[in-house]
Amino acid sequence: MGKLSHSTELLQMVVCPRCHQSLVALPSADVPVSLRCTGCGLQYPIVDGIPILLMDRGKQ
Repeated sequence: MGKLSHSTELLQMVVCPRCHQSLVALPSADVPVSLRCTGCGLQYPIVDGIPILLMDRGKQ
């Protein structure tokens, strides 16, 4: 897992691939380690600063 390298503006354009709702960064010690969907609650990991937005990688 790693630091999110994308800007907040870019994060506002990205949506959950499952339900198309917005995503919020979940920090761990001030570093986002995953993105959580505000609709369905799936969490997507951030690996080397890149959000992995694949439904099979999402966790409840």
